Amino acid sequence: EQSRETISEHMFTSLASMVNNFVTQSEPLQSALVEARKGGKFDSDITADEISSYIKAISSKRTKQVIKRINKSRAMISDDEIDYQDNDSWEEMKSLINVLESFGCLRRSASEDEDTFVVSDAGKDVGTLNFENSLWGLVAMGGAWDIAGSSTDLDAYRSSLDNFFEENFAEESPPEYSGDDNDMLRDKAFRTSGDAEKKSQAEASDLISNLLELSPSEMAGYVSCLVADESRKSDISLMETFGKLSLAQRRALESASLAAERLLEVQTKYSVDESSSSCRLELGTCNVVTEWAAGCTWNEALEMSGAAPGDLVRVLQRGLDALRQFGNLPYHPIRATNGASIDECPGIHPEVRTLCRDAATQMDRYPIKDILSFPAEDNESNTLGDTSSFSPLDEV
Repeated sequence: EQSRETISEHMFTSLASMVNNFVTQSEPLQSALVEARKGGKFDSDITADEISSYIKAISSKRTKQVIKRINKSRAMISDDEIDYQDNDSWEEMKSLINVLESFGCLRRSASEDEDTFVVSDAGKDVGTLNFENSLWGLVAMGGAWDIAGSSTDLDAYRSSLDNFFEENFAEESPPEYSGDDNDMLRDKAFRTSGDAEKKSQAEASDLISNLLELSPSEMAGYVSCLVADESRKSDISLMETFGKLSLAQRRALESASLAAERLLEVQTKYSVDESSSSCRLELGTCNVVTEWAAGCTWNEALEMSGAAPGDLVRVLQRGLDALRQFGNLPYHPIRATNGASIDECPGIHPEVRTLCRDAATQMDRYPIKDILSFPAEDNESNTLGDTSSFSPLDEV
């Protein structure tokens, strides 16, 4: 009885049930399933065992490739092995350069040397941040986006997905949407038309607008999602956790998820190593960090999180440290582009930076009080100007 209950609660069982709901309503998917099963006909549902076998097959293939690569390296003589490892490191470096160039953090200089780059303000921000994937940290704050159109394949996939659902589920009611109807129509328009760089700029503009709608405590919760450890198994579902967040936070996270998709697409395109390409967006700590920044007591935070005191301190300190890193980035005044193309990204928006500072100040109390303070900067009060003139591009 316990084994049956364990199987029924397994992730693969839930995934199989969800997939079967789609397959039974779509003849194209049924045909694809028959082909994947190597003939026959569609006469039975997809099982959890089939999903498990498929994942094991993929994992096994990847493992064999890694082992083959290691054995090949070991068979080489000493000098060749060193050359191979050096070449591998150089290939990884070139992959990172390609991604940073696509996201406006590096641009090629006008000199004759093709391998000479100029670091943009966004690139300096990435170099200052100390995250597992610092570029993702800046992208999630709207400071960088795909200016080179390297994520074109993602837009083609999104467009195909939209067309598939329109053709196969046109008569069904659309899912509930947390935003405005006009927002939904605009998002669909950007998914199905235009250049990848224009869509990326529009998404970054929306993300900045949504971030500026956050209160300091809501910003604290949002930033904690970027640096939190992977959530442990919980009785609360992801959708339930998402539903407990404020509307402003949900909109910001929806925008961030689009930015994450685009960055992951470009990182995959250029074969960036998985160890440096993670794009964290963990919701499990968002609520307790938000409430702590809003002024809840330590006991209330402990009860809300259900974590041990030491674990909660670590969660709050990690969120505070991330906010301080964003708040201590160099100040970049707003620059109007008047719709012109740009060859570099501007870095963190000054008002988003200020919001991070305010959030850090609200979080900074016992037992996680930080003795460091933000340095004052005279140029902040005079150079902000009219923020309405700024978006990653004025109008796309």
